[in-house]
Amino acid sequence: MLKLFLPFFTISIFIGKSEPRKLNPNIATFEELLSIPIITEEEALAIMTARTVKEFKSITDLIERTGLDTAKVEALQEIFIFKSPEKYNIQIKFWQQHNAQGFYSKFTSSKYFGSFYTDRNFLGAYLGNNWITIGKFDLQISPYTLNPVFYPNKGNFNLCLNRPLTVAIGLHRLKIGVPLHFNVTHILISPVFVHKERADFQIFARSKIEPITFYTFLSSLNKTAVLRLHFKERNVNLSAQAKLVDKKFFVDFGISRAFQTGNSFYLKLSNKEFDNASYLQYSQTLPSGCAFDVRATLTEKYPEIYSVKIYSRNLSIQYLKGQTERIALSTFYETINLKVFYFPTISAFEYRVSGNFAIHSMPFKIAIGWKDKKSWNVSLELKINAEKGQGDNFEDR
Repeated sequence: MLKLFLPFFTISIFIGKSEPRKLNPNIATFEELLSIPIITEEEALAIMTARTVKEFKSITDLIERTGLDTAKVEALQEIFIFKSPEKYNIQIKFWQQHNAQGFYSKFTSSKYFGSFYTDRNFLGAYLGNNWITIGKFDLQISPYTLNPVFYPNKGNFNLCLNRPLTVAIGLHRLKIGVPLHFNVTHILISPVFVHKERADFQIFARSKIEPITFYTFLSSLNKTAVLRLHFKERNVNLSAQAKLVDKKFFVDFGISRAFQTGNSFYLKLSNKEFDNASYLQYSQTLPSGCAFDVRATLTEKYPEIYSVKIYSRNLSIQYLKGQTERIALSTFYETINLKVFYFPTISAFEYRVSGNFAIHSMPFKIAIGWKDKKSWNVSLELKINAEKGQGDNFEDR
């Protein structure tokens, strides 16, 4: 029986110059880090503190040492640059968590890329180059780089053409992304038309008028409106954000100060309805080459310690209360990385071991993690024609 499908298009029209901007997190300023929409003040502060102890070699190294959300890996890979990339990179990962198993692989080179992901619930895969991508994937346009970001997804098949326009053809939706560039303002307008349901829109805008940077995001898709201001004057940063989510209004205020001695302080006040919405964080680099940071949540009565972390070039110890209380011990050596997590509430351990090796100048990485007999993962990454001494770049999922 014949079926009628409405194609789903994603179109990026570039007006004016739009060179993708790259940042080296080892030298980027606090303001430059905050100019990335998905980076928070807390994460920017963690990046700046950790790099004073030891520079980052890769996106995985950065995420492991700063505690950034691993869900941000794909987007940050489009933004951060560390060293000249290897010519070929192959990643393979098997995992099992209780009764679920999965397989993930990714291939990247200077011209081509592809990914394959499968578990019990869905299968996603795509293959592409700088001009065309085809497969079963989810597509987002980064409002920072204005480049498409692909994710293996259980959705429909898509065809994406990326030169000179970005056009993705799939099923059931029509989505148009129009980036506009003016002297001090970058705007991304993205109307979304859903077949037989509704029409929505999303608008992202970033404008800089020294010393203030403005960020605006409007979306009828998830009923969200955000206005954020960031002010920088020497070592002091002030930020304010007003957010309307499904008729609920939230306001955040933040102030940070970086001192010449290697100390930094950040205070956030918010009316958000969760325990650690308001907090303070203090970080300091010690003369011995170590650093520490302490984070405390602000309650109505008194501050409560949320996280304590002490780390050096080769060792990191952290206590994190969070949703799951845990103590983490990490070692960072040239070839071996060992992580041990202890969860006091359930008296359980989790272990992660990875090693970086080389055969005939071809670097590769092996990583193994396990929590119990039903939760484990094994991953392998190969780099072909990589630069000598280049760090790992394996993404965690």
